[in-house]
Amino acid sequence: MRSKNTDTYESQNRSFQYTMLAVIGVLLAVGIIAYAVRSLPGFRTEPQNPVDMNPVDVNPLPNLGETEDLPEVDVSKTVPSVDSRSQQQGSGQKVQDEGGTANYGFSMPVEGTVIKEFSAETPVYSKTLEQYVTHLGVDFEAPADAQVRAVDGGTVTAVYEDDSLGVTIEITHGDGYVSRYSNLSTAQMVEENDVVERGQAISGVGNSALFETLDPEHLHFELWKDGNPVDPAEYL
Repeated sequence: MRSKNTDTYESQNRSFQYTMLAVIGVLLAVGIIAYAVRSLPGFRTEPQNPVDMNPVDVNPLPNLGETEDLPEVDVSKTVPSVDSRSQQQGSGQKVQDEGGTANYGFSMPVEGTVIKEFSAETPVYSKTLEQYVTHLGVDFEAPADAQVRAVDGGTVTAVYEDDSLGVTIEITHGDGYVSRYSNLSTAQMVEENDVVERGQAISGVGNSALFETLDPEHLHFELWKDGNPVDPAEYL
């Protein structure tokens, strides 16, 4: 005869089997339903490719590699700068004065009388040196400390004491012209990089030129064009 304990054990075992079968059946049903749903058109569970996604409507950052079109500048309203090396109206340009005499727009550097002319090729006699030498400028006799003036607007590019010609000032003008003033009385009235105007006093007549000490008091004036000395008498 079967014992009571045996019947109880068999009953519990059958209950467990039924429970497992029920669980398996439920899981199968869920799987079938999930598969069916995933198979429906338009249903996607995998992540979308970022390329396929619509971008968010935001303001993009500017492309630093490209330049925006800037407004045109009206150059007629810009402030002009002073540059002695740029062309200046009147400098070196041949014009006719009221008397019909041709000149190049340079004014006289001093009120005086010419006592020695330009002579770059034919030597002239020097009382001080007691020999014949070339003379690259024009000497204007004038009283001591008579005002020496800039022959045109420009920039002072040198102030120094020359071993031969004494206190010297150089002014750079437009079109390659440089004016040189020597045998001056002082180097204190202007400095390098000063911008001067036509007719502005820059020094006085002196007696500082060692090579011309026996000559009357005078201004030794030179004019250079593109690095070469020219006869000032043809330009004043």
